[in-house]
Amino acid sequence: MRPNAPAASSSTEELCVSLERAQTSVVRGHSAQWVVGAWTKDGDAPGTTVRLSVTPTSQKPQFTVGCEKGDGTASCGLSTVASASEPRQLEAQVTVPATATSVTSVKLTVTGVTPHVVKDPQVSETVSVTTPPTKSSSTSTSGSTANNVPPVPSGDVTSPLQVGDLPYLNGTGSALSPGGNASGLFPTLNPMGGSSQQSPTDAGSKASTRPVADDSALPEGTSVIGAQLAGLGALAVAFLLAVTRLSIRKRPAPAGAVKKIENKPPE
Repeated sequence: MRPNAPAASSSTEELCVSLERAQTSVVRGHSAQWVVGAWTKDGDAPGTTVRLSVTPTSQKPQFTVGCEKGDGTASCGLSTVASASEPRQLEAQVTVPATATSVTSVKLTVTGVTPHVVKDPQVSETVSVTTPPTKSSSTSTSGSTANNVPPVPSGDVTSPLQVGDLPYLNGTGSALSPGGNASGLFPTLNPMGGSSQQSPTDAGSKASTRPVADDSALPEGTSVIGAQLAGLGALAVAFLLAVTRLSIRKRPAPAGAVKKIENKPPE
């Protein structure tokens, strides 16, 4: 804190005030804060009052901490400040509105008032006022975070994928197997002649079978078509014989004729 020179008085007591700013600059729309101190030397100072003033005068200073009845105002009554006690500590602030575009700095002045003094002690401190960041600069700042994560775009963002980029359509992700010989997938057939030897399994199976009556095997080398024609011829002959037999069958005489013959008187 920066104390001022003691005020001149007719008595031996001396009143001192001090002022210390909490920050060197403040953004417009926020509050600038100070710490105020008051104490005496060589005696007590009864009826002491500490007052605040600010430049520019359009702003409103006020005590916030340490003055029970004066908090929220620009004047704080300390009653008697004893020389044997510790310095009185108070806090003050000035809130600069965001609309006060012409305010570039705030100068706070603290004045100590006590009876029987010729000149009241006084001290001042200045805090600069800066302009809030614009939307464009805040957007660029928020777009790059500490983890270098890009900002999430607002709204629905779609990116259509071209057909040529699909791996299963342009052939880049698939391959055709060339054609080959499939003969190896089937069993090999080896036809054997009639004079080939039979395996023991075939011989055993045939020994356990029973021949069917009226069956005869075609001689070796007989054409299958000829056998079919012979069968059809035999079937035609049997059909003709059946039709002839039905046509020549004797029909029975009518019942009336039989009765007449039976009723004929004997000669």
